[in-house]
Amino acid sequence: MSKDLMNNNEAKFQSIIENSGSIIAVTDIDGITNYINYTIGGVTKEDYLGTSVFNWVQDDLKETVKTLFDNTIKEKKPNI
Repeated sequence: MSKDLMNNNEAKFQSIIENSGSIIAVTDIDGITNYINYTIGGVTKEDYLGTSVFNWVQDDLKETVKTLFDNTIKEKKPNI
């Protein structure tokens, strides 16, 4: 793939992510947030970055979310 085509595809992907109607976060395998497209409720991107995604999940859902996350990492595919 040519460098121009890769740059164009990357720009398109970034535009889709940045303009999504959903919050999209990227984490490492430990759940530490490396990227988030936008936030709500007065929380800044800087508040999220470098923190565990599980810190932001409501208490009654943490166990379920952690299980889904761990299974996704283990199986290398989403568990949706």
